[in-house]
Formats: sequence, C-alpha cells, structure tokens
Amino acid sequence: MSPYLGEFLGTATLMLLGSGVVAGVLLPQSKSQHGGWLVIAVAWGLAVLFGIYAAAPSGSGAHMNSALTIALAALGKFPWAQVPGYVAAQVSGAALGSTLAYLAYLPHWNGDLDPLACGDRAQLARRRRRQGHGEILGDGVSQRLLVLGNRDGRAHRSWRCSNHGTASR
Repeated sequence: MSPYLGEFLGTATLMLLGSGVVAGVLLPQSKSQHGGWLVIAVAWGLAVLFGIYAAAPSGSGAHMNSALTIALAALGKFPWAQVPGYVAAQVSGAALGSTLAYLAYLPHWNGDLDPLACGDRAQLARRRRRQGHGEILGDGVSQRLLVLGNRDGRAHRSWRCSNHGTASR
C-alpha cells in the first residue's frame, strides 16, 4: 500500500469515527444521544487508534494531520517532496470520513441544531474565537510533545519519536 493511500485511509477512519460519535451524542433521537463528554473523549481516542491501524500497513507514519506533516518537514524530519501528496491525501480522507459520518446520521439532521437560535450572533462569534484559541494551544502543545519532546533529552525515556515523528514506545 502506498503511503498516500495509508494517510487517506487513516484520516478517513479518524474522521468517520470521531465525527460519528459527536453526531451520535449531540443529534436528537439518536441511540447515543446525551452520552456525554466521556463517551466522546474515549471514542475520539479509539478513532485515533483505529486511524493509526488503518494507516500502519503503508508505513506512512500515520500523521493524519497536515499540520504535523508540515511541522515534520520544517524540522527536516520528513521530505518536503512528499508533503503535497500527504496533505492532499489527508484532506481527501477527512472529507470522505466526515461525509460518511454525516450521511450515517442524515435522518437526525432535522434542522433543530441551528447554533444561531441558541443566542445572539456576537455571543456565538465570541464562543468560537475562544474555542479556536484552545484548539491552537492544544495542537501546539501536543505537537511540541510528539515532535520536539525528546530533542533536549528531558522527555520520558520510554517515549521515542520514529522517523516520521509519531510517538512510539
């Protein structure tokens, strides 16, 4: 299997399972409605695991995140020549996985989830900005731990970064 196909399948798996659990917990009249944040957190963790399993036979490194691919290339740990193919595979896989999750829950998308009906537009915009900052911070911290964590020798000795930057024990 080519590394590009591995990234495509891994990212599609990640988004299908991750988006699917969020849809199941939040959409009205689904069997997992009101499952809560713990169900979402555990299922996203499993989505990452199964995405890695889907990408593993290709030897791609299971980046499943364009930001990680670009960061590794910027650090000289991944060839720039492969970045466009990886990014295209990741974006295409994410689009397919998200579309499949949407279609799986299509009967539940009945228009009850208009975010603007829950408050004024300014309040929604402020909430989205705060959430965006949290995502940027979370991604930055996790990438620092995965990619750079062992460069200065202070990372826990049981964690090492492979050639492609994914953490392994």
